[in-house]
This record gives sequence, C-alpha cells and structure tokens, in this order.
Amino acid sequence: MLSPVKVVPSQSPIQVGTETSFAHNPRGSRFDYKDKGGECIYKLHANGTYTFAAVSQKNNSPEDGWGIWTYQKVSAKKGVLKLNGEVWNLTFTSPHRAVAKVPGKKRTYTCDFEWL
Repeated sequence: MLSPVKVVPSQSPIQVGTETSFAHNPRGSRFDYKDKGGECIYKLHANGTYTFAAVSQKNNSPEDGWGIWTYQKVSAKKGVLKLNGEVWNLTFTSPHRAVAKVPGKKRTYTCDFEWL
C-alpha cells in the first residue's frame, strides 16, 4: 500500500547544503536538462511561479515562458513537481541531481539543480 504524499508548504525553510535540500523543497532553485533537441532551464521562484527558457539545437530558436509550480515531498529523495499541472516525478540521485520521469513520455530527464 502506498503511503500518503506529504505536501510541503511554500514557506518551509530552505536547507541549503544538505543532501536532501532540493528534495525537501526546491523553492528558490533552478534546474536544467539537455537532450537531443536542445537545453531547458527552469527557475522555481519562492512566490510559486516559474520561468523557463529553452533553446532548440535544430533551428537555434529560443522559447521562454512562465507558469505556476507546486511540489510534494514523497520521501527523503523523492518528490512530485508540477509545472502548470504537468507532473514530474523526481528521484534525487545526488545532492544536486535528480532523474525526472513525466508520465506518458518515454524518456527520463537528468536535471541538475542549484540555488538561485
């Protein structure tokens, strides 16, 4: 049986410098990933909004935007990040890196995190 998901309020203190700091609450961080199509950078702002920028390798055309994000801590190294409702299941493999799986998509993303 699955354990209930713990909701982390946005006012939770950031534990900078600990292995579980991003897994605890990624508020105030940025993460990026690269794939065959290009590179994406997301910034998770403390007010619950995010901004992103993406550059395509095919035509070198930038794309950017913003949205609303939420995060639910599942365990010490797992969490569910929602970007405008799109679910990203995160598993932290190191203090600053997570593997993300988006349900319905075949691939996984390796995301590198850092504090803003």
